[in-house]
Amino acid sequence: MSDTVHCPLMECEIDTGTCFDIHMYLEDGAPEWTVPEIVAKNKDCKRICLQCPNHRDD
Repeated sequence: MSDTVHCPLMECEIDTGTCFDIHMYLEDGAPEWTVPEIVAKNKDCKRICLQCPNHRDD
């Protein structure tokens, strides 16, 4: 298993920990400070994350 995934929100490879933080922010209400600013400022972040082939289902 790879320790990185391509993130369409960040438009680059990110580590799986950051991917998890983004997932928790968008789906479980984690605080905004837990994600990179580019994610929090993207109006379509949830839609993009849900459509990502690497989207977490846990």
